[in-house]
Amino acid sequence: MRGMYSYMADAPLFIDCSSGKRMPVAMVADNLALERAYLHKRQIPGESLLVILEGHIEPMPPMEGEGLVDTLIPDRFIGIQPGKNCESPVAIPGLLNTHWRLTYLGEAMAMQYPEQREPHIKLHADNRVTGSDGCNLITGTFKAENSRMLFSPIASTMMACPQGMVQEREFRQALEATTRYRLMDEYLELLDEDGAFMARFIAAQNM
Repeated sequence: MRGMYSYMADAPLFIDCSSGKRMPVAMVADNLALERAYLHKRQIPGESLLVILEGHIEPMPPMEGEGLVDTLIPDRFIGIQPGKNCESPVAIPGLLNTHWRLTYLGEAMAMQYPEQREPHIKLHADNRVTGSDGCNLITGTFKAENSRMLFSPIASTMMACPQGMVQEREFRQALEATTRYRLMDEYLELLDEDGAFMARFIAAQNM
């Protein structure tokens, strides 16, 4: 689902792009990740930002009044895109030769530290993967077929950075644990053999 999300006075609101339907957002499931990302990206209180998520609609009691109202259940938060709205075109990038910027490692939002490299990967047509773990340059090889993806052990330069060394290690471990991937609009997600979420990226040209 794509829609405009706002949060003010403990009253989150979602306006679905495809239907224009306005509905409250239940504070369950993956709502905490959605709320945190919104508060991190908003410029002014109550600002509406474009979000992408997996969700479903259920009738639930409203915060005020009686009866039931259609309410969005945010099953899985995917991404947030400040500066865009429902009318913004969706440019779906290809898997290869795209600058994929890391946004999440597991449930944790990825960080880019001052005066350090942006954590990202680029998958090349000759099956090389290059990029940065946020401190060091990384390189390796990968294989992708259908929804399967495997990375070789990732090599990196050996520079020490003042911040982000735990994220650096976890990023490389996430790549090496990956066995599956999926593309959704501007996003690339990596998963392990059990379907556990390892990492999420956004195509740089769509940020």
